[in-house]
Amino acid sequence: MTIQADIQHFEVDDIVEMFELYIPQIDTTYYFCSSATNTSPLTYDNGDGTPGGHNYTPIPIDASGYDASGRGTLPQPKIRVADMTGLIAYLIRFYDDLLGCKFTRKRTLRKYLTDPSIKFEDEVYYVSRKSGQNQIFTEFTLCSALDLQGLQLPRKLVLKNYCSFVYRRWDADLGAFVAGTCPYDGTSYFNVKGEVVTMDLDKCGKKLKDCELRYPNATDILPTTAYPGVYNVRS
Repeated sequence: MTIQADIQHFEVDDIVEMFELYIPQIDTTYYFCSSATNTSPLTYDNGDGTPGGHNYTPIPIDASGYDASGRGTLPQPKIRVADMTGLIAYLIRFYDDLLGCKFTRKRTLRKYLTDPSIKFEDEVYYVSRKSGQNQIFTEFTLCSALDLQGLQLPRKLVLKNYCSFVYRRWDADLGAFVAGTCPYDGTSYFNVKGEVVTMDLDKCGKKLKDCELRYPNATDILPTTAYPGVYNVRS
């Protein structure tokens, strides 16, 4: 029996919705599922090759507007998230309201959570704007890749103490670093606390001091996207 045949007999709670938010500035994906139907994290293999799959954390999240209209217009889904932990507020602040970030909805039936080959087609959209925010929830309007053509991306966000470059990542299977957008390719390795570590634990803390550690003899401008010279102006 296929999943298309199964949906003729499903109950509402049988469908599991999972969401993935990818932030390209830091090459990081966050994994969520709806707390309305899941009281504990879901483990699911999304097919990206990660051993054991990913844990999808339950949060109050509501998705609507995914159905295409009969007028030929592309859907513009809306996502409402109750920010119980403050994570969404943090991401909004540092990553330009998440504009242009990829948002993927994955759906399957609960009985197929252990079989990633049986699922509904992934629905991939991008954040086009933050369309609402109050003390309870934040709402985002999404758009398709085709609708992104009118957006100027990335919109530059000037941050005093934070570098938005994607730092290299150690891949144990390859036995080598996977390059990011940061130009550093040296053989000095530090963790986010600035401590000397082995190459497999090398990770940048994104601060100016982390750049200085990696370029101790720099005689030119450090390759950071941070703007340490900016300051707030009160009107």
